[in-house]
Amino acid sequence: DPSGEPPAAIDNAAFFPDSDTVLDLAGFRPKIALMVARYNAARGAFPMEVKGFTAAFGNSDSARILSRQRAAVIGDLLAAGGVPRSDIHCLGVGFDEAAYPTEAPRSAAQRVVIMKLVKRA
Repeated sequence: DPSGEPPAAIDNAAFFPDSDTVLDLAGFRPKIALMVARYNAARGAFPMEVKGFTAAFGNSDSARILSRQRAAVIGDLLAAGGVPRSDIHCLGVGFDEAAYPTEAPRSAAQRVVIMKLVKRA
């Protein structure tokens, strides 16, 4: 993150369980606005990576699909806030990667979507 601040994270509390439906859209707005402001402050020099994770439950293929769907929801909110879609890269890794390696694989801490500005490839 070129601003020097840690990336904003959105946890699973804002999604209905086992769904990509946002539970509390109003709760997302300040984090989305922060990330859009960071993107704009960098004058579009850094694209946005939106990476979804899940806790280690169920089938890994399904977990990747759900994490990708949740990341896409956040990507749509970023786009609605003004970040060009061409600079929003959404991916879902399910539980193949740990969002927080120091937390248990089935911890709620793993059920997050992390947004960050990244160096342009």
